[in-house]
Order: sequence, then C-alpha cells, then structure tokens
Amino acid sequence: MKKSISILVLLVLLSLGAFAQEFSLSAGGGIQFDLGIPIQDGVDGVGYQIGGFGFFDATYGELDVAFGYYGQTEYELGGLNLSFSLLGKYPFYVGPVTLSPLAGARLNLPLTASYNGNKVDDFNTMDNANIDILTGVGVDTLLGSSIYLRTQALLTFGFKQFGAPDELDTLQSIGPTIKVGIGYKF
Repeated sequence: MKKSISILVLLVLLSLGAFAQEFSLSAGGGIQFDLGIPIQDGVDGVGYQIGGFGFFDATYGELDVAFGYYGQTEYELGGLNLSFSLLGKYPFYVGPVTLSPLAGARLNLPLTASYNGNKVDDFNTMDNANIDILTGVGVDTLLGSSIYLRTQALLTFGFKQFGAPDELDTLQSIGPTIKVGIGYKF
C-alpha cells in the first residue's frame, strides 16, 4: 500500500513539472485566408474568405475574432462574414520559437450576401451561420522582448448551416486556414 501511494505521489510531482511552464497573456492581430473545398456530390466551386483577425492569447488557449469577405467561385456568391474562434493549444518552447498544436471550433456568422452582384434582401444570418472544427499548428517567433510573429496553419472542417437543422452534423467542406499576424506579450 505504501509503495502504491509513493508511486502515485511521485507521478503527481513529475506531472506538475509539465504544467509549470510560464503563463503569459498576449494580444494581437493580422490577416487570414480560408479555402473550403466542397466534399458533397453535386456541389461545385471553392469557397474562400480573406480578412483580418484580432486575438487574445492565454498560454493554453486563444480566442479570436475575424472579419472579412467571403465568396464562392462557381456561383458569384459573396458577402461579409464575422467569425469567433476558440482554440486550445499546448506550447513547446524551442529558443525564440514556440510551437503549438492547435484544436478548436469557429462560429461563422455571414452578415451580408450577394448573388451575381445583387444583394440578397431576405438574408438571415442565423440560418446561414455554421460551425467549423479546426486543427493544426501554430508557430510564434519572438521579434523582440515582447513582440512576436504568429503564423498558424489549420485544417478546417466546415459543417452545414444552422438553417438545415437535420443536417448540422453533415461535413460540407474541408480546406486550409492560414493566419499571419503580430502579437504583443503583456
């Protein structure tokens, strides 16, 4: 019994070292580019989005807000989009570089829509909103004592819009999300 407790205490103490890394807060912004390649039969054209994002980072998590223009190559569809992402991460420090595997989710809220250059008047944001699942890697490179370059490469799994409640779990597209920005550590 004493041996089991000793081993348990030793494992707990060793695992605490893994979480004894520096805790930091930072914020910043940059540009992002998304591609969504449809995977459903009968759906043509690649979706894309380009815009800016701002982020708040707390060592093991990141919250970001992005605003940009989205479009679809086949149908001349486009508009403005607002999105909110929450990513979990586990940083590995290698000199002035921090590598982080990333995983999380993003809520996309299309604010406007146009089709063939004409504004869609009866557009409903919530019916056209959707959730993406994100996974990938981030690299932060120190440029000074508090300023760093943030790059992220994510694989995005896009699901059906909320307007199709029976199909919310249907995977609609897969594609990359690339983010490049500047951050400041507090």
